[in-house]
Amino acid sequence: MHNPGAFNFNRVRWTIFTLLTLSFILGFFHRFAPAAFAEAVRGEFHISAAALGTLASMHFYTYTAMQIPSGILIDRFGARLNVSIGAIIAGLGSILFGLAPSFAIASLGPFIVGLGVSTIFVGIMKSNSLWFRENQYGWISGITMLLGNLGSVLAAQPLAMLLEWFSWRSIFVTAGALSVVLSLLTYLFVRNSPQEAGFQPGSQYIQSQRDLPKKPWIHDLQRVIHNKNIWFTLGAGIGTNSTFYAFAGLWGIPLLRDGFHLSNNHASFYTTLALATYGLASLGIGWFSDKLGVRKPMIILGNLLSFVGWIGLALLPWTPGWSGLFLYLLVGASASQIVITFAVVKEVVSPSISGMSLAFLNAGIFLGVALLQSVFGWIMDISNAGNVIHGATQYVLHDYIGGLLLFAAISFVGILSSLTVTETHCQSLTEEKVL
Repeated sequence: MHNPGAFNFNRVRWTIFTLLTLSFILGFFHRFAPAAFAEAVRGEFHISAAALGTLASMHFYTYTAMQIPSGILIDRFGARLNVSIGAIIAGLGSILFGLAPSFAIASLGPFIVGLGVSTIFVGIMKSNSLWFRENQYGWISGITMLLGNLGSVLAAQPLAMLLEWFSWRSIFVTAGALSVVLSLLTYLFVRNSPQEAGFQPGSQYIQSQRDLPKKPWIHDLQRVIHNKNIWFTLGAGIGTNSTFYAFAGLWGIPLLRDGFHLSNNHASFYTTLALATYGLASLGIGWFSDKLGVRKPMIILGNLLSFVGWIGLALLPWTPGWSGLFLYLLVGASASQIVITFAVVKEVVSPSISGMSLAFLNAGIFLGVALLQSVFGWIMDISNAGNVIHGATQYVLHDYIGGLLLFAAISFVGILSSLTVTETHCQSLTEEKVL
């Protein structure tokens, strides 16, 4: 028999999920777009690889710095207000980047975008934890990462193709306008929890944060910092995702362009498929983990694949074609374990601090991205023989080897961390649920 209440609940739930996911997609777009426009921006502003790495990493520094404050605000006030404000700030930053007359002002664009999108990830993960049952969390997290990853796919080959017809400036002004529109829609239609929307879900749903006792945020932060399980999962996440995001978001396309003289469009095909593999594998690994009722083996496998992929890119005699594509897909697939990492963090803390815990994990991962993008460029400049043509430094394949070996070393540390992660068997280890 048709249940009007269930129909209305699902309609509201999926409307909220859709709006938050659209902002998440735009956030992914900004995160990975530097790889496609690297050549155009480096040429227009006449900057080195290290300066380009610094420009791209500005997004991640503010994003990282704001993760803990975002987690506090979302645990206190929910996703609706925070994501609405964040989306409009990100939109303004994107527009500023598109209109910037100089490198210094252009650097402010990613800085402001990072500030804005810092609320979106924690907002959607917190919203998912309240609007979906516990035994659906791995699955819905996989769907979230898959759909969000569309933004990174769009930032690869589709963006490279768009750059043949439109300037990078007009593309970012348009993206900024879309973000402003999404901000307004989020404020109008998103609700923080089923209870706030007038529903009373069953005991399989986490309790609304509005109904939980409030403690000083510094107390919550101390609980997060002193939870060793979060640190182990952070190490595993850095091993797979900090390395992959830094590579796919900036250096994956230039590696093929400088090392093998591929066109920007052709090189972006490899990162597009790596990002698509990451998204599809995120959906599959989330579902598979929920089905088997285990988390830890997936995290270990992800870090092993990451280590093999980076060692292969650094040391094996690969070329563009099947060998190169296989290694790109391998590091992309390895990063899908982040879905399981987020699920574990949600399951080892109480729901009242789940937002802050996810924010803390996310902050650590993206601080790693910011540092790795800059350090990779710095290593390239040290390795470079000093070839300069028309004011632009020319790089070769050898200049990328040191950075790839660095990624391999970090992934090895990720393997060690993953071995110490707590197995939750897809169940919350706390008791804070709806009575």
